[in-house]
Amino acid sequence: MISFWGTIILAGVLLYMGMIYESTSLALLSCAAAVFAVLSLCITFFASLGRKFVLEIPISMAQQGGKVKLYLREANMRTHGRIKVKLILTNTTLHKKYKTKQVLGAGKKACVTLTAEEAGRYEVQLVWVKVYDASGLVSVKKRGKQTVSFVVLPTIYPANIRLTEAARNFVGDAEVYDTLRSGHDPAETFKLRAFRDGDKLQNIHWKLSAKEGELIVREKSLPRACVAVLLLEPFEETKKLTDAYLRTVASLSFSMMDAGCPHFVAWSSARWQDVVRMRVDDEESFYECFLYLLEELGVEQALKAHERYREKYSAEVILYRYLLRGNLELVLGDDPVAKFSPENVEKSLADTELLV
Repeated sequence: MISFWGTIILAGVLLYMGMIYESTSLALLSCAAAVFAVLSLCITFFASLGRKFVLEIPISMAQQGGKVKLYLREANMRTHGRIKVKLILTNTTLHKKYKTKQVLGAGKKACVTLTAEEAGRYEVQLVWVKVYDASGLVSVKKRGKQTVSFVVLPTIYPANIRLTEAARNFVGDAEVYDTLRSGHDPAETFKLRAFRDGDKLQNIHWKLSAKEGELIVREKSLPRACVAVLLLEPFEETKKLTDAYLRTVASLSFSMMDAGCPHFVAWSSARWQDVVRMRVDDEESFYECFLYLLEELGVEQALKAHERYREKYSAEVILYRYLLRGNLELVLGDDPVAKFSPENVEKSLADTELLV
C-alpha cells in the first residue's frame, strides 16, 4: 500500500521528469498528487481528533492452540475506514513477549484473531492504531494505552491413574461430603429415611418422627477427604517454567480428578510468601484452580513447596504426597516414580502408570 510519503516522493519524481522533458502535463500531475496527499492528510488528521479505540475480549479463557478473538471498537461508535493495529502479547506465566501487526477491514467493530500456542496468562497491550482514509494512501496513528488479559489453559493428555482400595476407602476430615454414600460425620445430614431393622436408636430423628407419626432415621454424611497432594516446584531444577511443565501438571491433576481421586494442588506463592493449595475434585474446581495457578506461577517462588508444606500441614493425614520437579521428575515421598519427557508429554504420560 502506497503511503503518504510515497505519494509525495512520486509527486517529486513527476515534477522532476516534467522539468527535464519540459512537460506541462507531468508538472500539473505532480502538483495534483501533492495537493491530494496534503488535503487527504489534513482531512484524516482532523477526522481522527477525539477518536478512541477500545479493545474488548468477550471470552477471557481459551484452550491451548485455539483461536482467541479480540474486538477493536470505536468508543464513540463512529464507522472507521481501513485500519492497521499493533499489539504486544506478553505471556506473564512463561515470561515471553510476542508482537503482532494486523490489517483490519472497515466498520464500527473490527476483529483481531490471535493464536496462543503456549499456555499461560496473557496480557495484550494496544500499542497503536493506524486509521487510513478512503484512498488508503494516508493514515493517522493513534496511540493506545489499554491492556486486556486472557488465560490459555494447557492441553490435557490422559494419564494412567489406578485408584487403590486404600484410596477408595480413605476416611478423613473434609468440608466436602460424598453424595452417594452415607458415613459417620454428624455435622451434615446425608438423607432422612424410614426406620429399618438394625438401625441404631441414636440415629432416630425424634422431633421429625413425632411430627410424621413414624420413626425417621437421620443418616450421617461421609466426608470426602483428599487422598493425595500434588506439590509443584517448577524452579527447583530448571530455574525456568516451561509449557511442557504446565501440560504435565494439568494432565496429572485432571486425570486424578477423572479417576475419582480428590486431591490438592499446592505451590509456593511469592505473593503470599507461603504455600497455597487448592482442592480439585470436579471440573469446576479444576478450572478454578488453574485460572489462579497460571497467574501465581508467573512469579518466581522463593520457598520450596515440599519443605514448607510439611511444616504447615504436619498433622494432616494423607496417603500420597507427590512432588513434580522442574525437570518433570515425579517424586513420591523421597522416591522418584516417573520422569516425563518435555519433548513428548503425551506419550510419556500414557506409558506411565501411577497408583493413587
